[in-house]
Amino acid sequence: MALRLTAASRASFFTSLSVVMTPLVEAAVRKEMPKPRHIYGSLISFLGIYFISREGLINSSISPLGDGLAFTAAFFFASYIVTLGIESPKYDTKGLTSAVRVCNGIICSSWALIVIALGLKSGSTVVVESILRSGVLVWTGIALLIAMLGASGLLQVWGQKKINPNDSALIFSLVPVWSALIGVTMFK
Repeated sequence: MALRLTAASRASFFTSLSVVMTPLVEAAVRKEMPKPRHIYGSLISFLGIYFISREGLINSSISPLGDGLAFTAAFFFASYIVTLGIESPKYDTKGLTSAVRVCNGIICSSWALIVIALGLKSGSTVVVESILRSGVLVWTGIALLIAMLGASGLLQVWGQKKINPNDSALIFSLVPVWSALIGVTMFK
């Protein structure tokens, strides 16, 4: 929703701040100061995010609602990372992953049903309606996507059992780097 209300560069900047927020959220939850390496990593990440987004931030107008939604999303993602880091060692990886995916499915399905019931047409509802009318190839792709999401969820929960939430957030900040490398190597 934030992307409908603010520029992509601004939304990218604010959502990328989850890396910076994670040590702050963890410090608030655990009531202890973050380690210096997490502070330095967050500062370096913030500078990188700023320099990547700087031109778009300067050249686009402020959208209080769109920027606020993107910032709120970053906060909740940082909170999710911290919560998962604290709680994942206590539970079975498959069970916790299943619970997270089921909750996500319920929330997203509820939102979609509300949007459809209210008759609000958006890009996503148009896409969903076209998928429902499409053939086997699309449904095969959706099944593959669901399997990949399940596998990535298992890997995330398993990985977060092994490392600190702040390290997880820094790894997440490398997603654009990995995307670029995959794009360059696979799609020359």
